[in-house]
Amino acid sequence: SRIKRIEEPILMLNHYWNISNSTSLNTNVAYQFGELGNSRLDYPGGGNPSPAYYQGLPSYALGDPDGPDYEQAYLNYQNFTEGG
Repeated sequence: SRIKRIEEPILMLNHYWNISNSTSLNTNVAYQFGELGNSRLDYPGGGNPSPAYYQGLPSYALGDPDGPDYEQAYLNYQNFTEGG
């Protein structure tokens, strides 16, 4: 789970000046300030409890560089289809 918190107000000042019927001047100044925060849950030393976590899906065991682990893929499939 990820949480993103954004508090960045924008201050904008605009000035419109009609110098004549055919000439106008627009002046704009903007300033943005504030803070941005990101956080997420971590599971140090334990497994991720999400039933859709990539290491618990059957395809994870089949994509092993040393060769597919069909037994682990079947166990992952059983856990995934039975609700974890």
